[in-house]
Amino acid sequence: MALQEACSAAAPCGPPASSIGIIPADVLYDVLLHLPAKTLCRFRAVSRSWRSLLTADPHFAEAHTSRHPVVVTVFFDEDRRSHADIFDLSGNRLRRVTLEEPCFFITGLCTQGNLACLTQTGVSPNRVCLINLATGVTSVLPGPEEAGNAMYMLGEVASSGEHKLLCVDVIHCHVFVLGLGGNHRRWRRKKSPPVRVAGESYRAGNAAVVQGTVYCLVSQHTGDAAIYKDSMVSFDLETEEWAPTFLPGSLGDGLNGLRRPCFYLDISLAELSGYLVTAHTDHYTWSMDLWFLVEGQWCRRYHIWLNVIFYSPDMLAEPWFVFDDGRIVLSTYDVYKRSMGFWVYDTRSKARIGEMTEIRDWDRVGVCTGSLLCP
Repeated sequence: MALQEACSAAAPCGPPASSIGIIPADVLYDVLLHLPAKTLCRFRAVSRSWRSLLTADPHFAEAHTSRHPVVVTVFFDEDRRSHADIFDLSGNRLRRVTLEEPCFFITGLCTQGNLACLTQTGVSPNRVCLINLATGVTSVLPGPEEAGNAMYMLGEVASSGEHKLLCVDVIHCHVFVLGLGGNHRRWRRKKSPPVRVAGESYRAGNAAVVQGTVYCLVSQHTGDAAIYKDSMVSFDLETEEWAPTFLPGSLGDGLNGLRRPCFYLDISLAELSGYLVTAHTDHYTWSMDLWFLVEGQWCRRYHIWLNVIFYSPDMLAEPWFVFDDGRIVLSTYDVYKRSMGFWVYDTRSKARIGEMTEIRDWDRVGVCTGSLLCP
């Protein structure tokens, strides 16, 4: 009610937020942070100061995004139409983007900031659809001609702000710089990775982008006994080069202390709080360890007992978000039933918070790490 009174008291071109109504600026700021992006976009019409805060203040946008993470799901329906849906963690659909491109069969999804990249590989022609999740604007570009069942990763170069798309399969590697036009709108062939990487799958955890570097899990079919299940190779988006050697995970560093064979482990990569993370799901103890790469060293920060969240031998789990208060958002999904659940786990009480949020009708899943407060 106080917020409504503040809105009605403000003229269309009113004073700064610090003097709106009777609410102190810091209190109003905190109240706005708790509101969803869809509501805040309507409040931009209150005054110039509110519009500036809700569209041009990067600190507010970053703080709001950290409190309101959203999930992106894409699917190909029975009418041969492709859709991208944006959900909050309560399961409310915030937006649906329907691709007008006919018969765009989705085989992959990657996200970076407000951008989502839907890919179609393994069929002719290979294509890529880019979606601005804040505005809903889409564009389609051709994929590399040589790419087979490739994996795509989207990242941002910190020094230039450029967004680049990496396409890598078993033997080929290509880079596309977004935002360029004319003769520059093409894929560039790059050297192949030093070892074979794990390919595209229905899971998101075979690769992760952290601070302008793409990390890909190494394929388990290399035949090299020295390469453990959590080993990875890295590609620098700025220099567009692969690191010459693979990066060992905590298994290769001998930090895990496992007393069981590694085939009990399910490995996935993630970017959490700006760090590269390897998630080790132990199907023997039904638990998950989250290992963070901090200043070149692997540190186990969280041990999660999955049996307090769910129990099903047919489901896989992956981490998506870590909040400042220690809550972790995990997903569990059953490929056969095409159902996905999101859970919140409290690392302090080691207990599940609330009930599962279930999302159906999905082919690929990603996260939106940018702000939905579009101008």
